[in-house]
Amino acid sequence: MGGAYSPVHGALSALEKAIGLLVRFGEMIRREVLITYQLTRSNGVLAAFPGLVLGPVAAFVSRRAISASLLRDLALAATWPLLYLYTFEACNQLTGVSGTLPSRVSSWPRWRLGSGIPLTAPVWAWIANLCSGCAVLVTHQDLKDVEGDVIKGRRTVPVVLGEGRARRALAAAYAAAPFFYYATMLRGIPGAARFVLAVPLFTVLWCIAYRTLAAGSRRADAVTFQLFSWWCLYMMALPLFIWPCGL
Repeated sequence: MGGAYSPVHGALSALEKAIGLLVRFGEMIRREVLITYQLTRSNGVLAAFPGLVLGPVAAFVSRRAISASLLRDLALAATWPLLYLYTFEACNQLTGVSGTLPSRVSSWPRWRLGSGIPLTAPVWAWIANLCSGCAVLVTHQDLKDVEGDVIKGRRTVPVVLGEGRARRALAAAYAAAPFFYYATMLRGIPGAARFVLAVPLFTVLWCIAYRTLAAGSRRADAVTFQLFSWWCLYMMALPLFIWPCGL
């Protein structure tokens, strides 16, 4: 009996972990899409697309984007208990499997990124390192609408330094950032896993550095910032794979 139960229990445990990881990763993607949409539509990227007008429209779109985000979050909060009661709990009653999956998945509010990972000292260090670098690199969003920021009187980095110098400074920061993140966040990971995780870290940031200097158009700058947004999502998702896998 015990021998027959062990493989089934192991398979269910692996399935539980996989589903929990998928749900948490999906929640991170949902938040990233909403945040990127809000920045894209309200923070100056209007200049990157022909036919759209700068000025007070940006503030209106910002409020609309925030309202959309709030409605989606409220909808999630309202539907999650129903999903739990009618899906997970029903499966638990029918199969006798413990209720650890819904409890584990629903624990994501412990960490805003949706990882559900306890806030230990290494996790705090990871968050601090990621935020310190992104605080500099996120300035790239201001390149999408230098003209609009001048009209609105905003003192962004490209406005204060000039677009040319701001591009060179940001490109240098993007080129150096992979080494900073590699030393502070990936150094303790075993060799093969560290290499696999480091490849997108270096290639995407160096691609962004090149695109920042190329300065093809405002639309190109918007696409470049989109790349940066998805790179941030990759960095936020790394703990989901590193700590649960024991790396």
